[in-house]
Amino acid sequence: REIARKNGGYSTPDLNDRLYLHNQNFVAISGLEEFTQLKVVWLQSNQLTSALGLAHLAHLRTLYLHSNRIASLSSLAGLQALETLNLSVNIVTSLRGLSALPLLP
Repeated sequence: REIARKNGGYSTPDLNDRLYLHNQNFVAISGLEEFTQLKVVWLQSNQLTSALGLAHLAHLRTLYLHSNRIASLSSLAGLQALETLNLSVNIVTSLRGLSALPLLP
């Protein structure tokens, strides 16, 4: 909640439709369960090794995960509304899981 307010968001999690979490040195994604209305999330330039912790974001359309250490994309399968995904500068070894995202080009 604090990081949302710090970046111009709301302290009530479900009022936020975007969340800036870049450059925080996060190693995992957690604590986003109450942010149910997010449409855009910036998680680039962290130390993430997976995208676990996002599956509940049914409205998520845009996800920035570039410049992390992500190898597997299987945890993205539940993000059915996802239209834009940036995974550049990661260590992705397989694209398995992306076919489950019907709105990605």
